[in-house]
Amino acid sequence: MADVSVISKVLVHLSLIRWSCIILAPIFLQACSTDLFDDELHTTPEAKYVLPYHVGKTYSCTQGFNSNPSHFGSFSYSVDFGMSIGTIITAARNGRVVYVVESNSDSDRTAVF
Repeated sequence: MADVSVISKVLVHLSLIRWSCIILAPIFLQACSTDLFDDELHTTPEAKYVLPYHVGKTYSCTQGFNSNPSHFGSFSYSVDFGMSIGTIITAARNGRVVYVVESNSDSDRTAVF
């Protein structure tokens, strides 16, 4: 397991808008545990970032960079993937997914960081 001091500073923001979506943006993470996350990332050395789900799985990209309805400002370089609620999320870089916020709702949207 990776040491907390070297954990990647990557936010995994999971929006639930009729499906689950993952949005990636940089922030500092704090430690916690949840069954929704695979806390270890096993990747190839040449990859700087990998998709935030298990190798071999495929999901549709539902929203990309600088796009409506929500990828502007601090979320400009976010990417959403259509996923079922409860899908395992993995770290996008070497490290661990360590923090989840299970709040932040906006009308029919619920966000999990």
